[in-house]
Amino acid sequence: MKTKKTCLDCLHCKVSALSFENCRICFCEMTEKQKEHKEIFWYNKTPCEAFFDMTENTLLVIRTSTTTNRRLPLLRSKALERQ
Repeated sequence: MKTKKTCLDCLHCKVSALSFENCRICFCEMTEKQKEHKEIFWYNKTPCEAFFDMTENTLLVIRTSTTTNRRLPLLRSKALERQ
């Protein structure tokens, strides 16, 4: 059973800082004017070509070697004290 993908499933759909619990206002960061609409507008709109599905269950694993790469703390002064 496939569910309908909406703009709310897209990476580019953002919730506006002006929205609140009962009135969620969203916008698409890919549009030039970034016009804000209520959540129901984006739920009914068909996704565009820039749709990037955030609901897919993919996992990216990056392998690193812990023996060759020595990690240092983010605070530079503390890292210099340890050397």
